[in-house]
Amino acid sequence: MRKFIVSLLAVCLLMSAFVQPIGNMLHAQEVNEETQGEAVSASGKIKVEIISTETLEKEENFKLQLSKNGYDSEKVISLKVNEDDNLNSDGRVEFSNLEDGNYTLTITSVTNKYQEYRQDFVVEGLEYTIQLSAGEMEVDTQQKAHPGVLCYRMYGEEELLEILHEIEKNTKSLTYDLNQDGVVNLLDLQLFSTSYTANPKENILSTIETSIPSSIVKPEHADNVEVKSGSLDQLFSEETQESVQLATKEPISVEKPLEVSFTLGKDDKTVPLAGVTIQPGGSENQISGGSILVETQDGVEEEYTIISAKDRAVFARTAKTAILNDDGSISVDFGGQIAVKKVTIKVTSTTAQSGNLVEISKVEFVNDMENKIPEPELNIPSALQAKAGNKEFTLNWSKENNITGYEVSVRTESGKEELLSTTKNSITISQYNNNKLKNGETYKVKVRSVNGSWKSPFSEEISVVPVTDKKPDAPDNLVVKGAYKTLELSWKKMEDTDSYNVYYKKESEASYNKISGIESNSYQLTNLEDKTTYMVYVTGVNALGEGEKSLTAKATTKSLKPANLPLYKEINANKGEGNVSEHVVSATHSHGNMVGSKLDNSSKKTALGLFDNDFSSYLQVNDWDNGVSQTKRY
Repeated sequence: MRKFIVSLLAVCLLMSAFVQPIGNMLHAQEVNEETQGEAVSASGKIKVEIISTETLEKEENFKLQLSKNGYDSEKVISLKVNEDDNLNSDGRVEFSNLEDGNYTLTITSVTNKYQEYRQDFVVEGLEYTIQLSAGEMEVDTQQKAHPGVLCYRMYGEEELLEILHEIEKNTKSLTYDLNQDGVVNLLDLQLFSTSYTANPKENILSTIETSIPSSIVKPEHADNVEVKSGSLDQLFSEETQESVQLATKEPISVEKPLEVSFTLGKDDKTVPLAGVTIQPGGSENQISGGSILVETQDGVEEEYTIISAKDRAVFARTAKTAILNDDGSISVDFGGQIAVKKVTIKVTSTTAQSGNLVEISKVEFVNDMENKIPEPELNIPSALQAKAGNKEFTLNWSKENNITGYEVSVRTESGKEELLSTTKNSITISQYNNNKLKNGETYKVKVRSVNGSWKSPFSEEISVVPVTDKKPDAPDNLVVKGAYKTLELSWKKMEDTDSYNVYYKKESEASYNKISGIESNSYQLTNLEDKTTYMVYVTGVNALGEGEKSLTAKATTKSLKPANLPLYKEINANKGEGNVSEHVVSATHSHGNMVGSKLDNSSKKTALGLFDNDFSSYLQVNDWDNGVSQTKRY
């Protein structure tokens, strides 16, 4: 029996040379966290991020156990199948409100596909972060800071003897039940062979990044600054990707900067700080100029001028600098730890010309810059293309490797930028900031690669204009009102309509007159006959042609002749059109001109035409204040 099993193992090993270990997409979710009785002052935090090194097919679960004397907490990162065949994925969890002390983190794979990972932490009120790659990955451990590797479980000679013993003796042990079917047999031996090696690799421990936890940071903005969206506390949150918008009433300048400050520590105590990193929000309102002001424990304020990365060598020896990177992020390295009470971001210019708005997505206060894991080089997506549709558009771009997804930026010329996440190299967009897209409006789009919490610069921005796929609908709510020799028309402003045509005719006529190229949703028909009924309808026009007509409306023009009223006890009795009313002897005006009156002399400023019962004569005055006097005889 043993010879048969060994022979079968040899066949499996031969086949495994062409089979790659299977990994999984990572998705973080909390399973259970025991309620602890920490003191309110407990501010420590441990954050774990895992990024898969390849796209895999089967679900996997990692159990994370954090322990110390009197404390035990468990969380899970669940690995799920990715819908895209080219992407890795990431997941993250955090353990919060930790008291000072020594902790041990143990990470195990439920299916034993990965090796057990153990790492110790000394918590002293700060935030501690590790980054792990699950699978096969080359890491330069000679670097001061580097991510860790959670290696696939590789079985050696000792494990080979153990699984052979379980199969041959049919023991009740399920240590090597790799396919989790409740029994150890030849199927498990086949899986075992894919991970068998005489020289198994060992896990690589991650460098532990240390930073200041949000619980001991108090943000505030200057009096001239308003938070337009989000909140300052959001700058430290891992739960939202939305940026915070800060605005001033006037354009940001050297004379009128935008300032936001962060007081560090509690009870007037300072914290050891080695640097600051600032991540931008929207690409159109990034910081392009200003400085970072640092107030130390002894009250001294140091200023770090923001300069571009390419100018770093010029200023490095002559001034303290904050580096503005190509992706819009800003990093400040103090050159070592200093005791800091307060940090102020002072913005004097942005990427928007004469702008008054700044968008920031994250601010991080780094306790040790030497332990800051460098960002990986991510490829910028290329060949971005857009295909316009009816109230939507579809984007596609080149597939990139060693990433967890993509982030798409959408904006209009005057609207707020919106960021959309996707795990595919294409996306169809039909909404913008929770509103449907509008045909005929220009949208500007670009895309960048994402790998966990790291992001590449954006691609070149392109424009796309959604277009309608049908002629305009018939205009609704047509209203026609009659006036003197005039009809006032109005109707509902219709979507996907570039202009309107108005059709009208007398009720007694057979054919309609057409007026085209009307751009607004109202119109005035003039020079019509008075006391005449007209028929009117409206159509919409776009690039595809003229749409259906509206319902036909009917209205009658009015006459200037007044209604006949009874003369009972009337003082100024009507003596007929063109004749001055009874008892009116004279009428004058102070300024202006009589129009259409045969009874008046402009040089004498008479105003008898106001009382001649002819409504076509009137006094024209280009002033609101005018006096008219009349003399009556009784």
